[in-house]
Amino acid sequence: MTKTRKSRPRAIDAEKSGVEAKLQEVLRELQQKTRLGYELEKVVWLPGRKVLNPEGRPLAAEVKGNTVFVYDEHDPVFTLKHEFFEFLLNQDKMPLLDLLARLLAQIVYEQYKRSERLADVLAKHF
Repeated sequence: MTKTRKSRPRAIDAEKSGVEAKLQEVLRELQQKTRLGYELEKVVWLPGRKVLNPEGRPLAAEVKGNTVFVYDEHDPVFTLKHEFFEFLLNQDKMPLLDLLARLLAQIVYEQYKRSERLADVLAKHF
């Protein structure tokens, strides 16, 4: 017995394809105008998809890898533009955060080595 999967109406698929094509076009225009953001290669429109941020608030869009996922069904073009510029703005923070993480790891390691040496000295004398 084979199960038949409910398929979406063709009109919905056509609308989704049309919106995604428009969003892809907007992404290329943004990249050409700014000469930035070429890491972003694809836009996927998932209207009405409920995706939450770590604080439990709904996301209108997000970048995963080289893809922009747009969940907003009301103004996906504005949402894509917002996400594109947020992506560009946050890129400058990543090297700094990476540097801080490595620096913190080094400090923690140095503190560990000091405490080990001190524990050895105390163990020998008591």
